[in-house]
Amino acid sequence: MIFRKAEIHDAERLADSMKVIRSNMEDPTMYVIDIAEDIRSYIDDVHGFALLAEENDRLAGYFIFRFPDINEPEHLGDYLNLTDEEKSHVVYMDSAGVFPEFRGQGLQGRLLRAGEEMLENTVYTKAFATVSPDNPASLNTILKNGFEILATVRKYGGLMRHVLYKELSFGNEI
Repeated sequence: MIFRKAEIHDAERLADSMKVIRSNMEDPTMYVIDIAEDIRSYIDDVHGFALLAEENDRLAGYFIFRFPDINEPEHLGDYLNLTDEEKSHVVYMDSAGVFPEFRGQGLQGRLLRAGEEMLENTVYTKAFATVSPDNPASLNTILKNGFEILATVRKYGGLMRHVLYKELSFGNEI
């Protein structure tokens, strides 16, 4: 299994993968998908990046990390009343997916930790995620990796979601 940073030309593949992963879920409302155009804008290194896990050139899973604009409506930093300056340090652990045949190997958590490592020595120190309360696998992965639930609210057109938060710490504090 190799991890690599997604390139812009991978956006269509990611969008198609999201559709496949959602189609394999018992409850498709657990997973909100993006279109390729949005994914391209998220993974341009200015607005975020994505990590891909591949085995023998087959996509096994992915994780998108997005840097939201401080003026974005419904900014997740509002759950902590963050200032605009603090919001400029926020990263969203935006979207993750693991294909069914690769589940049970801790791949989502490995991608999350690899992405956090890539954020070391950057301005991004505040991580947020949203997870469906009906998605115990993703929720457990996020919680095991140090996130805490801030709120359970309706988002994405009325779907229930936990809003989770983690202060990123890279061991270089004084």
